[in-house]
Amino acid sequence: MWFRLPHLPEEIDVPGGAFGGFARGDRKDYWQVAFVIAKGSSQSLRTEGIEGLRRRILEIEPRLAKNVESLTDWHQVSLLSVESSLCQGW
Repeated sequence: MWFRLPHLPEEIDVPGGAFGGFARGDRKDYWQVAFVIAKGSSQSLRTEGIEGLRRRILEIEPRLAKNVESLTDWHQVSLLSVESSLCQGW
């Protein structure tokens, strides 16, 4: 899942652009967040409501407590389908 969280003024810049499994892009006003889930599990996560996603994020990174308050609707979250497979050649 892919979404943005606001980058709050009180947060420090992180050298190298990453912390706790989260990486920040070139923007100064938000974090771009990838939340990895098992393939096919997005619907069960959605049944927990957006509160379930916020709770799961905080289990991984409690420092984002203020940031996740901005997630209020599933329209803010995109499902990014990524697969890994063996490629014998290009």
